[in-house]
Amino acid sequence: TLPLSFFSASRFARQSARLSLPQNLANATAPVLMTAVIDRAGINAGLVLATLLAATGFAAILALAVIARRGRVEA
Repeated sequence: TLPLSFFSASRFARQSARLSLPQNLANATAPVLMTAVIDRAGINAGLVLATLLAATGFAAILALAVIARRGRVEA
């Protein structure tokens, strides 16, 4: 979610739309792509791919936490 306190009302709608488009595309294509990976390479490849994607997401969250913490310290 994107807090309204970061943007004016007009910019909030634009930023929300910018964030929701890639998210909606990913949500629509993920099942098809994962099914294709499992069908072609097997369940182990699907599990490895899912694990790598989860680890990437976790690393991104950690990086955002570090950036947010630095921002609080500087402010």
